[in-house]
Amino acid sequence: MKKGNTVMSIAAVSIEKLKKRLAKKDAPTQRIINELDSLGVPPEEIIDIIEELTAEGYLNDKRYVEESFYSNQRKGKSMNLLKLTLEHEGISPSIIDEVCQELGSTESDYDNAVSLATSYLSKELDKSEMSENWNLDKAINRIMGKLIRRGYDEETAVAAIRDAGENLKK
Repeated sequence: MKKGNTVMSIAAVSIEKLKKRLAKKDAPTQRIINELDSLGVPPEEIIDIIEELTAEGYLNDKRYVEESFYSNQRKGKSMNLLKLTLEHEGISPSIIDEVCQELGSTESDYDNAVSLATSYLSKELDKSEMSENWNLDKAINRIMGKLIRRGYDEETAVAAIRDAGENLKK
């Protein structure tokens, strides 16, 4: 690709594209490293690019973790599931733990589980009025499965279902 009379390197083109994309949506540093590597950018240039993007504020793993936390919280997913996902994306466990502590994830994680369980239980109770084959034990198992698939452990799911039942009695 030519720019004026000079030939632009793959890295220069990559940086501009990355800046545009990262300005719209954050990405973890490791994902960018992998992308640059797959484009054939030499390791020395990858380091320079990552340092430049980080210095200019385009790359920030802590910010990425914070945004992921809020996004997953709105979707009702647990912190355990988010932590695993972020670690798989190459985010440092220390960054993940720091953000979790700052945002008080344990309390909000349990609150999310109770909110979801309340919603699921309410829907199940609505079904019970319409179906003579409805079974409470099966309904609780279905709710339990839904919570576990969202990453909540069994202990949290059981407690959330119990609290959801209490909430609906009020």
